[in-house]
Amino acid sequence: NNNLFNVKLISKHNRIKDSIFHNDILKYYSLLYKADFLILSGGQSIYEAMYLEKLIIPVGLTCNQKKNINDLKKCGIFKYSLNSKKLESNEIIIKNFLNHYISYDNQHNYSKKIHGYLDLKGPERINKLIQKILND
Repeated sequence: NNNLFNVKLISKHNRIKDSIFHNDILKYYSLLYKADFLILSGGQSIYEAMYLEKLIIPVGLTCNQKKNINDLKKCGIFKYSLNSKKLESNEIIIKNFLNHYISYDNQHNYSKKIHGYLDLKGPERINKLIQKILND
């Protein structure tokens, strides 16, 4: 059913009653942890949210963010993303996202893809690199 969710786009300047719009950096990690799903720019924040296994709708605001999103789409991590220049189509994208991820199987598959992508060995690789530099 495509009408399962009634979505109204919100922004800092166009709030709907009882909606939440956050941009307080001091509460960022607390909010990230508590969220069911997130709409985030396509930079570092998507990797932090992926680590926490959050469902994400990324939006590319800069060239490098758009590249990150496209690369993650090619890996099968992201199925949906918002377009900052085509706001009228974003409501449909959000509805499709919500309808897709209401399924536990789709959520579980997303989680498996994240675990396959994030190997969590970055600190180990950095440590080896520093040791190599110090020993050369």
